[in-house]
Amino acid sequence: MCCGGVFSDADLGTCGKLVEVKYYLIVFDQANHRIVELEEFDNSTDAVRERFKREIEHSERGCEVVVLGAASKEALENTHSRYFGGGRELASA
Repeated sequence: MCCGGVFSDADLGTCGKLVEVKYYLIVFDQANHRIVELEEFDNSTDAVRERFKREIEHSERGCEVVVLGAASKEALENTHSRYFGGGRELASA
């Protein structure tokens, strides 16, 4: 995903093969522990540009706005489970 601090739209997967990376913009309502927006992008430039817009839109609502790269939505759910319900289980453990 990242090589020398520069975003790439491809990454080496666990088997060493080149895997296309999708970028996911998440707007997360921290007070209610839920995703209020989830959007997929094919490249990091568009995703980050949209992130800045969403940060302005949600600045007073207590929402976290992030862009995360993953091979699939399922992979993202595994690596960042706190956004998909896993955070509550971790917090109560």
